[in-house]
Amino acid sequence: MKKIYSKIEVNKAINKITDYIYNIKEDLCLLPILNGGFYLWMKLSISLYKKYGTIYRSCFLNSFSYGNNACSVKDPEIFCADISNIESSSTIVIIDDIIDSGRTMKKVINFVREIGNKEIYITSLLLRRFENNIKENSFSPIIIEDNAFIVGSGMGLGEQYRDLEGLYELEQSDIS
Repeated sequence: MKKIYSKIEVNKAINKITDYIYNIKEDLCLLPILNGGFYLWMKLSISLYKKYGTIYRSCFLNSFSYGNNACSVKDPEIFCADISNIESSSTIVIIDDIIDSGRTMKKVINFVREIGNKEIYITSLLLRRFENNIKENSFSPIIIEDNAFIVGSGMGLGEQYRDLEGLYELEQSDIS
């Protein structure tokens, strides 16, 4: 496992996302995609409150995006228990740890659009540079170029490695 971003660098990236969200609008709902997006949502919620004194409504959405925890599936499944905060908000900020192929994000965007006419913003800690065709307003402060499997700062292989501070690239031997 190789460290690629320190805890300080990750916190700076989270601060940039905090500013991005705060500058959107007042009437918004934060929509983290579980499990990976929960850690980022938690850090962002604390940062938004400490820095700006704001608390935003939230609604949690679960996605099954990784078949064997390391390989992205072609058609992710979306589950949402309570959509009332999405229905009552004119603006939705979708939060995920990483935008990889973009399949999960596209599915979530379509889910939100089916609920009603919403202004949609997207943020993630990491964006893998792919042709993911995401056309929404989006912001990801860390761009990664290769196909490395990244863990730490809430991202994991299953539930492993999520509690690592900073971001790490797993070696193939770590995945097997």
